[in-house]
Amino acid sequence: YEGTILPSLKSMDTKGLVMFLGTFSKIFCPGLRLGWIAAEHSLLSEFVKIKQSADLHTSNFDQGVADAYMEQYDLDAHVKEIVALYKHRRDLILESMEKYFPAGTEWTHPEGGLFLWLTFPEGVSARKVFNKCIEMKVAGVIGDAFYPNQKTDRSMRINYSNMPDDRIVEGIQRMAKAIKECM
Repeated sequence: YEGTILPSLKSMDTKGLVMFLGTFSKIFCPGLRLGWIAAEHSLLSEFVKIKQSADLHTSNFDQGVADAYMEQYDLDAHVKEIVALYKHRRDLILESMEKYFPAGTEWTHPEGGLFLWLTFPEGVSARKVFNKCIEMKVAGVIGDAFYPNQKTDRSMRINYSNMPDDRIVEGIQRMAKAIKECM
């Protein structure tokens, strides 16, 4: 949404040491669960073996849908459209948190992506906030899931990519109420 897009490590690889993986999940169709890999040919055959042992084969239908879309439509133009939409939603959620969240709650200001990170005030349990949010029909992911070696009970990741404006504002209002009730 802002900042400088850095070149991929793969674009600088002159020795074939870097693998580049990507997915259509966030830019085209999450349900297809299609991705790609750019790597040295000798490594690709190993990936094929691993993939086949996991699920035999990626759906031909799913691959055909993605291929047909890219043949008939401009994927880059589509990405520009959704980037503008996601930026709008990111800005709206930030504005709503500023307006409704209690003092002491902190959050990131992502330059891109679909998620932001909350840190609750000292003494406010993310698990309790999460449980209260679920009662209020709004949710995030407790931060513990992202810390394999350390536990914290003050953080949560929330997504702003797939709700219309009114639902984003309503969700933040509900979450603000949950946080306040847990203080």
